[in-house]
Amino acid sequence: MDREDLNFILQEGEGHKIEFKERSSTLDREMVAFANAQGGRILLGINDDNQIVGVSVTNRLKSSIRDIARNCDPPIEIRFDEQINRRFRYPTDKSPDRLQAYLERIGVRTDTAPEKVLLNLDVAERDAPLLFKNAGVMFFAREPARFIPHN
Repeated sequence: MDREDLNFILQEGEGHKIEFKERSSTLDREMVAFANAQGGRILLGINDDNQIVGVSVTNRLKSSIRDIARNCDPPIEIRFDEQINRRFRYPTDKSPDRLQAYLERIGVRTDTAPEKVLLNLDVAERDAPLLFKNAGVMFFAREPARFIPHN
């Protein structure tokens, strides 16, 4: 999801497939409701007034959310937008221009290697080659739509 998508979702508000949660409390009910319907997205860190209040995404929080999903009967499959996109191949699928354009847009000049910049932006994980998270694919892929499923 990019900023434009998020702005659109915030303007539209909650609906049959979108739920905003300021905190992770009562996530279990929302997960089960979506699992019993046609699925959906729960966006943490957004209040009932459609305002981004933020939430610290920690390993503890992610583990807690996974536990909630796993303890449902039947267990619910979830995914975080932070997950690694296994289909994306670095550097082949990376756009040659998007990272530099992004850095220019935010006013950052750097001689740092692109791999280090991507790791510092937390859109990839160190491996040989780099493993891109979905956020990295959406920002820096040649063709993001090839790698991110549309629901």
